[in-house]
Amino acid sequence: MKEWAVGVCGHRVTCGLCAMRIRLLLNDTACIVCKRQLDHVLITSGATNPKQKGVRMLDKPSGAFFDDKALYTRLVGVRAVECVES
Repeated sequence: MKEWAVGVCGHRVTCGLCAMRIRLLLNDTACIVCKRQLDHVLITSGATNPKQKGVRMLDKPSGAFFDDKALYTRLVGVRAVECVES
């Protein structure tokens, strides 16, 4: 995976794009492994610890934090009408 979403439960099995789609389009904030409701997730392309402090951008509609501006810019495009994978 290029990037993944991780919550306080620690599961890293969902790619960032799929996590955004699930959270925004299906309105489902549960971890796909343990089903724990996650108010927030961190979408990262690195081995970032979700409890680690640092610069984070929050996408309020999805409850997703990002530690990379380019990743944030690309994935918040999921809310747009056009394809983000062009």
